[in-house]
Amino acid sequence: MTKLSIGTLAAVGLTAALAPVLLAAPASAQVTGAKVEGTETGKDCVVGATACRIVVTVSGADATSPVTITANGAVVASAVTPSAGSVNVPWTPPANGKYEITITQGTATSTLSVGVPGRAESNTALPGGITDIIKALTGSAGAK
Repeated sequence: MTKLSIGTLAAVGLTAALAPVLLAAPASAQVTGAKVEGTETGKDCVVGATACRIVVTVSGADATSPVTITANGAVVASAVTPSAGSVNVPWTPPANGKYEITITQGTATSTLSVGVPGRAESNTALPGGITDIIKALTGSAGAK
């Protein structure tokens, strides 16, 4: 019987976990940017009467396909059709805390984490599968 090192087993496990993500066919729609901020550009998103906004930039052959946005699983906007490659929707967070914003367009899914009060922006929002792998590797899976 051959003994395998923990490093070898970890490498085999990581390769198996990443294979579907790395070998997947490119999506025809792609979220290329996501931003959460206050109602004024560059201002923090805060809890209160004034809504924040979530701005999503999309590209690809299906860039006009409807977009759905959730915050910690709660629907913020459903089936919104992008205009000029972007979606801009109001959002009023219910409380201060950390929120995971999930953007879905067709089969493409991207995520962005934001702390409220605060703001966040990503010009290369990560596909959901990669985000899940990063969370698992860093031990932050399940933390909200």
